[in-house]
Parts: sequence; structure tokens; C-alpha cells
Amino acid sequence: MLAALRAGDDDRSAPGVLAALRAADDDGSLVTEYGLLAVLGATVTGLAIKWASGGAIWELFGSVLTKAKAIVGA
Repeated sequence: MLAALRAGDDDRSAPGVLAALRAADDDGSLVTEYGLLAVLGATVTGLAIKWASGGAIWELFGSVLTKAKAIVGA
């Protein structure tokens, strides 16, 4: 339907023309949204790797065990 409009068929009263035009506009924003999500995901992953490589996982695990021992009384 978009091809017909681009070819010069100017009958805008055909059903679905506006929906097709909106879908074409939404495709660009959808790609942008997925691109932003990919950048956000890469940033969060990078921060998690940086955090974990500094020994933070062992510190977190140790503090959890210390608190668990305090609760149990061991």
C-alpha cells in the first residue's frame, strides 16, 4: 500500500492507508528504542563486570554469611 502511495496513487480514502503510514513512522522509533536499550544493556553489563572484577562478589558473599551467622547465632 505504501508503494502505491509512493508511485503516485493519491487515493488517501483507501482503508488502512493511515495505519500503514503510521506503521512506517513507528518502525523508525522502534529501531531507535531498541538501539537505546542495547546501549543501556551494554552500560549496565560493563558496570556489573567492573564491580564484580574488584572483588565485590566475595565481599558481598562474606557479608551475607556474616549476617546469616549472626541471625542463627553461630
